[in-house]
Amino acid sequence: MDLPSTWPLTSRDLPRLLVIGAGSRGCAYTKSLLYPPSGLAHGVVARGAVVGVAEPHEGKRRRFVRRYILRESDADAAPAVEDEEYVVFSDWAEMVTGDGRRRVHATGVDAVLVCTLDETHEEIVTAIRAHFPAIHIFCEKPLTEDLASTLRLFRTLQPSPPAPPPILFSTGHVLRYSPLNALLKRLVCTENAIGEVSHIDWTEPVGHWHFAHSYVRGNWNVGAPSLLTKCCHDIDFLMWLLCSPSYTPLTAIPLVEEHGYGPLNPTNRNPPGSGVRTTPHLPTTIFSTGSITHFRKSQKPRLAGDATNCLSCRAEPDCVYSAKKIYIDRQIYEKSNTGWPVKIVVPDIEDLILPRDAHIAETLLLKALSEDYVGQQPPSPGKKYYGRCVYESPNDVVDTQVTTLIWEDDDTTTPGRSAKTATLTMASQTDALCTRRGRIYGSKGEICFSAETNTVTVTWFLGGRVETIHVDQYDKDNSGHGGGDFGLVNAFVGAVRAVKSLGWSVERAQKEWIGMDVEEIVRSHLVVWAAEEARLGKKLVNWGEWYDGVKDSDVSMSR
Repeated sequence: MDLPSTWPLTSRDLPRLLVIGAGSRGCAYTKSLLYPPSGLAHGVVARGAVVGVAEPHEGKRRRFVRRYILRESDADAAPAVEDEEYVVFSDWAEMVTGDGRRRVHATGVDAVLVCTLDETHEEIVTAIRAHFPAIHIFCEKPLTEDLASTLRLFRTLQPSPPAPPPILFSTGHVLRYSPLNALLKRLVCTENAIGEVSHIDWTEPVGHWHFAHSYVRGNWNVGAPSLLTKCCHDIDFLMWLLCSPSYTPLTAIPLVEEHGYGPLNPTNRNPPGSGVRTTPHLPTTIFSTGSITHFRKSQKPRLAGDATNCLSCRAEPDCVYSAKKIYIDRQIYEKSNTGWPVKIVVPDIEDLILPRDAHIAETLLLKALSEDYVGQQPPSPGKKYYGRCVYESPNDVVDTQVTTLIWEDDDTTTPGRSAKTATLTMASQTDALCTRRGRIYGSKGEICFSAETNTVTVTWFLGGRVETIHVDQYDKDNSGHGGGDFGLVNAFVGAVRAVKSLGWSVERAQKEWIGMDVEEIVRSHLVVWAAEEARLGKKLVNWGEWYDGVKDSDVSMSR
């Protein structure tokens, strides 16, 4: 593994992070931080040390410590922390007890990554802010699972004086940070390559079995809308691309070599956060339509009869959504995979070694998949049944949705502030798995992009010139979302390091590294909720009027 030549000798020199939630996202961000893609320019990687974890599941907690804190059996890894320098909690609430606070402070924690389920975010972030006012916070997206909670969290993070000292804050809007999307931002906003944008057609192909796993059988199958839980970062990317298209790239930042920094990203001279925002050009109208088109009882194969579980269903051999095919045949035997999604079904399956332990893995999965219940609603609302028939599940979130954002002219003399539209299509029944694709139409040309092929093709109307750019892809094993996982956590840790070691102000690091502030983060979430009201009411929603109607009187945000 390539390591920066200025790698510090001890973990005390680095930002020290504690991860709350050692599930899929907590592990994904931690892995991206500790094992960044190779071949990056010197100074691009902002290293950090993981010095603690809070996780209630004993197996997840044990594996996290072994893999990411002590880094056992990893001779090529960056220096691990010493035994006395890390903390382990069985629950986040243990952190805010008297002894927990003492241990966190003694360990020198600079920042936390909140990677728990959505419904816990508000309580955790609020508690961290109250008990550790100087600790910086990253919170996985979505911020919360309902509108009122999001507004309360905004007040917590933007309190009125007197208040705790300002902190860095980021969320899981990973799409801003992938190499392909960073290129789209540069082409559209910095280089004005296709002139004034008139429309963006953006598609998120969720993947047929992925949607069944997460949004029909899994953790996000009821309650919060799928536009929020699956696509709030897609909405955020469209807002980022079209709301603030004119921004000031930071061409040079004085950095200190002894702290492990060199010139940042010499190919375009921009830091990871991608510049300072201008006054946003916000949409005026929002419309959305969607429903449960497939995952409902009326679509159940006739051969399945009254069966409610894949393992006892006559239609299973020919069913696309067979749990046996998805988790056992495909993941265990074809891919030798004990990670996501099978570790969601059986968390301790990660301790097995494939293909040696394939039979044991199959036995564990068959036991979990056989669990079922009588009736339409599970006896324990929090428990998920991954062997349940997708046509007999209690899911209430839409599986197909199209959302339209409409802008009116603001200042036609300023680039990027003319009338335009954008559509986001969330499609569940796709072969592609979360590899976004689409087109951007402009006054001078158009851009076609695909995260599946990692290409961006620009066509100019004048002369008919066409150029296809092949975007370098980070190692998929170490950075999901097309490299966005690494880019996101790297930007957050870079901001923490700039404040801790270089004397930067929080405001400067928030803008120049993270590239979005709390107001912008919350606004993207609120657009989702406005779209959901439009969908439910089958109406056009005026953004300004809607925002004035939902915000609390003491919440001040640009609209």
